Amino acid sequence: MLGTALQLKLTQLRGRRLEAAEVFYRFGSALRSGGNSYDLAPENIRRNLQANAGPVLAEWDPHPFGVLHEHIPLRAVTGLTVPLTWILGQESSPWMAGLHDRVARRRPDIRTVRIAGAGHLVHLDRPADFIAAVRSASTPPVSPTTSG
Repeated sequence: MLGTALQLKLTQLRGRRLEAAEVFYRFGSALRSGGNSYDLAPENIRRNLQANAGPVLAEWDPHPFGVLHEHIPLRAVTGLTVPLTWILGQESSPWMAGLHDRVARRRPDIRTVRIAGAGHLVHLDRPADFIAAVRSASTPPVSPTTSG
């Protein structure tokens, strides 16, 4: 991650904002099997991601907590009193699976949906599977009714 941060910030400082954002897109969408979802995506998806380069680059700016990206303490997530579902692309980089595992150790009740053939950008790699996972997670379980 540090190499990515250095490459991204140096590219950004050279005034090449789009190329800097693409450094992150390739890192964030890296696939275990090689390559990345960003380069494999259709042109319209890449253009959409490129249009959002500004907010992406802002995530890599220095943060008041001294870290990159938005920082949410682990206890803030694991302390939630609602059911949690994590949608994880099976092709995601090991660091993403590691984040999941940290949460799952503290919240063994977490429901994990693994989507085959998808990386970190599950919603782009496998949109229909992502939608199905979200719908499944947001639908309350049906409780049996009794008549009498």
